[in-house]
Amino acid sequence: MMKRKIKCGVILMILIFLSYLPGYPDSIKDLSKRHREWLEKEVAYIITPLEKEVFMELESDRERDLFIETLWK
Repeated sequence: MMKRKIKCGVILMILIFLSYLPGYPDSIKDLSKRHREWLEKEVAYIITPLEKEVFMELESDRERDLFIETLWK
């Protein structure tokens, strides 16, 4: 149980750090179709505002793919 809390804390810190990087899309429309659909359909009801904000601030599709992978874990 403690390891899980630590792991979640580390992931959250990484996501917060990534949120401060410049160059994020201005709106959902600027995302690739795959990422836009993931955000609007697959996780629309379960993603937190902070997670969504961090996701929108990521600079590349590769970073977004890693975010999605991490979120599901």
